[in-house]
Amino acid sequence: GDVNGDGLDDVFIAALRASPNNNPSAGSSHVIYGRAGGLGADIALASLDGRNGFRLDGTSAYDLSGAAIGAGDINGDGLDDMVVGAPGANGSGNYSGISYVLYGERDRVFRDGSEDQNIDQRYPRLAVRESFIGSAVRWQNGATCHCDDPPFDLNLYNNGGNLNFFWPAAGIEGGVAVGGLYSVLQPGAVVGPASDFSTVGDSTATANWRAGADGYLGFRYVNADSGLVTYGYAHIRSTAPTGFPIEVLDVGVNLTGQAVTIPSP
Repeated sequence: GDVNGDGLDDVFIAALRASPNNNPSAGSSHVIYGRAGGLGADIALASLDGRNGFRLDGTSAYDLSGAAIGAGDINGDGLDDMVVGAPGANGSGNYSGISYVLYGERDRVFRDGSEDQNIDQRYPRLAVRESFIGSAVRWQNGATCHCDDPPFDLNLYNNGGNLNFFWPAAGIEGGVAVGGLYSVLQPGAVVGPASDFSTVGDSTATANWRAGADGYLGFRYVNADSGLVTYGYAHIRSTAPTGFPIEVLDVGVNLTGQAVTIPSP
């Protein structure tokens, strides 16, 4: 069945005698996402990481989870669901068994063999408020606010009459910069692990954007859903000489954690 809704059938593998978490014969079930062109000849089940598939473990010894596996659209949402039987589980009595139903969920990154080019787009269309608090955007979903607080990722605000960037979330956050100045990137630029990132918050660092620009700010953040360091770009249009008025038009992120190439509009 196709449990992640990418149009490709997935593979279910049961290991009912597996002993996850030191529970003898609790059983494990593995789901391997289908790929255009087919799967390789050898698949390491231990390599399933949520992007290429996942594993379900029985909860107690001798559950034998995975002894029966089925798929079909149970809840009528157009996506295949997964049923896993554990005949040894103590549901309503000793060895009465339990069946688990996992609803399919559409994967926003299609597993088509070129995941490094899959980009998820958001359209905040944020007209930044020209004030000391300013406005902010969240890379995770494109949400915006006239605030400077987490979980928003980039806060754009006016300090001393000039544009400043502030990164409310702690950790890996940051924007692509060269020589301490935030870069104005153009289509074809690559944002990824090899990029240099900065979180400098003074107006000197925004000089390229204060000069007036129509380009892209590369960034990175930690995806709250996957836990992956995620790379992306924000299309921003600013005005000389202070940077204001300024708009954040659209945002693109690569949900796989790979580097992303800014496409042509």
